[in-house]
Amino acid sequence: MSDGRNLEFGDQVLVFSVAIAIYISFNTLGFTPMAGFLFQFALIAALPAIFVGGAAAFFWREIGRPWLFVILALVVLYAVYVAIFYLLPSQAMGYTVIETGLTVGGAKNYDVATHEGELNPSFMGQYVWQLLLFTVLAIPVLWFLLKFFVGKTP
Repeated sequence: MSDGRNLEFGDQVLVFSVAIAIYISFNTLGFTPMAGFLFQFALIAALPAIFVGGAAAFFWREIGRPWLFVILALVVLYAVYVAIFYLLPSQAMGYTVIETGLTVGGAKNYDVATHEGELNPSFMGQYVWQLLLFTVLAIPVLWFLLKFFVGKTP
């Protein structure tokens, strides 16, 4: 039973399982391409927060001032994130939302296409190097911040 200060291992597995289920459902259960496109955009925008949330969930009990850690880690990781996207700009790819003419449950269905005509492109594909570099840099940054905050008394 958790005392409210950290997630037990079973809870961590449950959170991870739910995240995987959401990802799989967007890819296999027939959600519209527009929903998949928006999911990829949200994942890109929230990646630093996901990393900080994961680190905080695993080390919550050991962190001396957990909310200060979360706020500082978010600021630092988003600063690193912005710097990476600024220093390594990707080739801008234009996107167009087109109406397919089909309806799903009474609502219009939309597709996403590039200006070159590629239908339902991967939004994350054009940012793969930035995302990989951020992941490589975020792990040591989080390790350093955890090393600083773990064991500190509030």
